[in-house]
Amino acid sequence: PPAGLKRVEALVTTIENNQGNLIKPGEFDEASEALDMRPVMASLPEGMTEEDFIGVVRLAMLTECATDTYANAITDRAREYKAGWLEHFNEAIWKPDEYAHTDPFKLMLLKIGIAEEELDREIVETQERAFEHVGGSSPAHVTTFGFVQEYLTDHWYGMIAKVLRAKAPIAAQMTYRVKKRETLHTSWSRDSTSIPVEPN
Repeated sequence: PPAGLKRVEALVTTIENNQGNLIKPGEFDEASEALDMRPVMASLPEGMTEEDFIGVVRLAMLTECATDTYANAITDRAREYKAGWLEHFNEAIWKPDEYAHTDPFKLMLLKIGIAEEELDREIVETQERAFEHVGGSSPAHVTTFGFVQEYLTDHWYGMIAKVLRAKAPIAAQMTYRVKKRETLHTSWSRDSTSIPVEPN
């Protein structure tokens, strides 16, 4: 068996049994009723335009809405390498955890005044795009890609929340909620990368 296989399988079992405080579907709906983005838009950091800020939030929304695209690519590579642990992690743990991450960013954009039809169209267009992964296909390549992606979104959302914190605390709380999941996913991907490569 591949080096570290039993350890990485044990890691996946541990993660599955200890996933932490998952975001539930519709969790942000009630909070969003009191969400007011006008104070934020009126006091953006120096050098940041409304268009810039909308673009930042829109990028977060579109990054998160493509869960199935990423997940399908990961599962295909896990099957190619007969890495059952990676397929199980992806399908049973990571993918369902990601589904609610789009919601806060879409809700903020709606409150800013972007039409839902426009946002839904952009989401569908993003979900229908072909995913071109050029970073290697082995399980170690895939989990390294996941580690970097999760690390980037973790910090990206932290920066968004920092802009929101003073003027839109509800929006900041929703963003931090997603950020905490990204922090956890970063550690999961880091550990599932390091365990198989350590023996090599």
